Amino acid sequence: MSMSERMAGNLSSSTPPAEKSERGMLWRVLGMLFGCICLTIGIRDFRRAYDSTSWPTVPGTIQQAEVDRHVDFDGPSYRADIAYAYNVAGREHIGNRVAYGDYGFILPGHARKIVARYPAGMQVTVHYQPDAPDLAVLEPGITWSTYLLPLSAILMLIFGLRRRRRLF
Repeated sequence: MSMSERMAGNLSSSTPPAEKSERGMLWRVLGMLFGCICLTIGIRDFRRAYDSTSWPTVPGTIQQAEVDRHVDFDGPSYRADIAYAYNVAGREHIGNRVAYGDYGFILPGHARKIVARYPAGMQVTVHYQPDAPDLAVLEPGITWSTYLLPLSAILMLIFGLRRRRRLF
């Protein structure tokens, strides 16, 4: 077979078509499962972000503020590692959520800005969930990043369903 035929895709691969189809189906199912999990977490966080605007508040103190660098298979990511102490009904709690939707960033700039806004020792207002005071946030409400996880999950599900239909 000539080089031009190979480049045109006329060369049959060593993997049988049925095996390729099964492998593709497995990846689509796993992608859709991952999409469902991300959608569930995203909707939960979106709901909490929305509800957090009406949560009661207490004073708190920033205990730690630093940029956390994490490296995994797709490279480094950065997040603001903020810890704050607050007291609800005589019980001390430690929170670490600045805002809903802050899952980490590819570039360190956003994480550095958050750390600069909340230096250690700073007095802050903590919004906490009345039924579960361990759930707390410094910046209540929905932000642009609150939309990222659920929208990404919906796109994964659409892609998985769309690709699956092409098999039949």
